[in-house]
Amino acid sequence: MTPSRSPIHFTNELEVEASPETVWAVLVDPRTWPAFYPGVEHVRLLDGHHSLRLGTRFETNLAGQDVFASVQEFQPRTRIAWGGYPKASEASRAYHAWIITPTPKGSHLWTEETMRGPLWNERAKQDRQQGRHCPLGVLVSGLGQTSPAAQEVTSQLLARWDAAVLAGINSMQETGKISRRLDAKRTAAALVAAIQGGATNLMSTGSTTSLEAALDTGIDYLRQFQNTRGR
Repeated sequence: MTPSRSPIHFTNELEVEASPETVWAVLVDPRTWPAFYPGVEHVRLLDGHHSLRLGTRFETNLAGQDVFASVQEFQPRTRIAWGGYPKASEASRAYHAWIITPTPKGSHLWTEETMRGPLWNERAKQDRQQGRHCPLGVLVSGLGQTSPAAQEVTSQLLARWDAAVLAGINSMQETGKISRRLDAKRTAAALVAAIQGGATNLMSTGSTTSLEAALDTGIDYLRQFQNTRGR
């Protein structure tokens, strides 16, 4: 599907300290899919294949819909894409591509998802921004429980997020906005865990309630250490 002609178009990218082989193993292994996409309960390959390959047809439940899809691009350790439609609306199409580029420290991940048609248009109105469809969000959520390869990718992603939150807290302490009495490392770890849990709930149910509660609680906790007289 041409992105410029699709009303719903997501792209995202991230650097991870995991080899292209590790990332590829996660993407093509159907056993990881119940965690690979939150809300997915099954993946049934229809051609007798044990892993995804070019032309593999499969059925799954995705974004709350029973979906029929097939692998339409397949360049080992470099690019994979699948496309299909929800059984409830064959006029509604979706296409999801992943590009993996090796880097000195691991891999650069770039993902693109396009959707069009009446069913997806209606779902987009109900979800906030990317919501449950966030491509990199679904890769991480729950993935660490599936295989050593998945654990490696997940741990690297979460470590990056934890470092970013920690850097923000340290910056606020350096500038005197919050007290140095706050344990920055423990707080950063707790915030990432809470936000990830809320994001998982969002992608599974479409509700932002848990994510909003996690953000509000985290901000309220930081405010308890707010300085009113400088450092």
